Amino acid sequence: RASVTRRTFGHSGIAVHTWYACPALIKSIWAMAISQHQFYLDRKQSKVSM
Repeated sequence: RASVTRRTFGHSGIAVHTWYACPALIKSIWAMAISQHQFYLDRKQSKVSM
């Protein structure tokens, strides 16, 4: 079971997400986020070098 709370501070548009979940789930979410970000960086880099 994972619960998510979301708070937005004023008009700055910064959203803070607080996760309460088991460590394995958090680890897999982080791993996915990191790999997606790496994919984005690689794609950006390949567009520059073309």
